[in-house]
Amino acid sequence: MKRKTRLRRLAPLVLSVLLGLSIHTAAQSAPAAAEATAPAGFRLDSDVTLVHVGSGARFPHMLAGFTRVAEQGYDPSGQYVSVEYRSPVRGSTIVARISLVHIEQMSAKEHYTIMKWLARGYFDESTPLSEGPVALPDMPKDAVWRGRFRGVREGVPFEFSLTTVDLGYWGARVATAYPEADQGEAEQRLDTLISGLRALAPSAQRK
Repeated sequence: MKRKTRLRRLAPLVLSVLLGLSIHTAAQSAPAAAEATAPAGFRLDSDVTLVHVGSGARFPHMLAGFTRVAEQGYDPSGQYVSVEYRSPVRGSTIVARISLVHIEQMSAKEHYTIMKWLARGYFDESTPLSEGPVALPDMPKDAVWRGRFRGVREGVPFEFSLTTVDLGYWGARVATAYPEADQGEAEQRLDTLISGLRALAPSAQRK
């Protein structure tokens, strides 16, 4: 499938900034973005809400206890972008990196299946803990798929998850890292973030 080929080609670029282990020199912080031109594929509203031009998806500066800290456009056409949110938890941080990409006619499960091996490969060690559909209010059945893993990078252990969301013309994925001890609270807050973003989500057709 053409879209799958394109997704595989772009995936390493996403993994270079996965889970907040990012090259922030290439992205704008939210405060800086308020005084600068938004990156490719975005516009910045007067209330500092970041808007993805192609879909109309809105990314507020603050949402569900998370603060938007960085954003980046990988494709001049605006069909592949990412936004990073962070939230404090018990003296540490939950990092949620959201990617929005045009992958029409691909289910959330298919999207997840392609990306999970690339995500796991970014770590020295990774162990799957759970994976499957996630039921969220006002979301179609099987529209959300998540895998949760225990990983080690450069000797540091932590938990991370990969969540994919089928939005019709657009597909979204959320790569999240959090302290293992805070897994329960982190997943609840992640679900709240996804539900909040879904309420501001793009339509099934490109605008």
